Amino acid sequence: MKNVNDILKRQLLLMKFDSGVTLKENYEKVSGKNLLTESSADGVKNIVSGCYSRDNNKGLLINNTKTYEDYADKYWDAIDYGGGTDCDILEVANEYVKKNFSYSDLCMMIFTYDARHRTDDDGEGFYEDLDWDINVDYGNCGWNAIKSAFQAAVDRQAFAEKSTAPTPAPAPAPAPAPVVTTPEEAPNVDSNMYMKPGPKNRSFDWFRRNFPCVFARRRVTIDEVYNNGEHDFILILAPNGETVQLFWDGYLRKLENNNIVDVKWEGNPAKLFCDTSDDTKILITAR
Repeated sequence: MKNVNDILKRQLLLMKFDSGVTLKENYEKVSGKNLLTESSADGVKNIVSGCYSRDNNKGLLINNTKTYEDYADKYWDAIDYGGGTDCDILEVANEYVKKNFSYSDLCMMIFTYDARHRTDDDGEGFYEDLDWDINVDYGNCGWNAIKSAFQAAVDRQAFAEKSTAPTPAPAPAPAPAPVVTTPEEAPNVDSNMYMKPGPKNRSFDWFRRNFPCVFARRRVTIDEVYNNGEHDFILILAPNGETVQLFWDGYLRKLENNNIVDVKWEGNPAKLFCDTSDDTKILITAR
């Protein structure tokens, strides 16, 4: 028989569960415990370290020195705050990076931070200053929020580079079939052919109208429609901080080991749609 306290804790967690945050964050709300791990801090360190071994002149979306200076200063102001970390300033900086920066932009901002705020030769810079000040993993003042923002910048550039990569030349087209205008005129032809979109067929406003829940939940990372050569998609943030492709038909894909793969739900490719009775509620099902 299960411990009565464990049963009560589980019921309390289910009653207060918030689908907009991670399972660990939900547990912390109920238990009052901080599940501190090193994974998010290590993730930030790896992203920052990567800036020093890549070509940061490629893939810039902002390319504005003043913007890099402004947000370098915001991070400095947040962690140089006299009474501890200024969570409000840190949250503003993270939110801007998450929604606007590419990886190259992030690196340019980090280099700007080092140039403006590194005052000695001890080898310490942006990450070391964060590490000195940040001592929790979760919440708007924690490593998880910083990693989520930085990872969004990394993923945004990776998706853009993957989606615009050259594609092999198409095979010669077969002989043209007779012109057909409606499925009724060609009953032996799959009617789904009439719903296949052309490149850049759907606008950003189209996605806003058809997926209001992801906008209500502030899951959209950049106001841009992408196309993989066949289908339109936008970029959204998953609850775990991953950047995901949301296609026009609700299908979800993500970057994994430098390949675009299906997001899985119960072992099958996932599909997103909005609750018809509540357009702020995101629902996921298997295709």
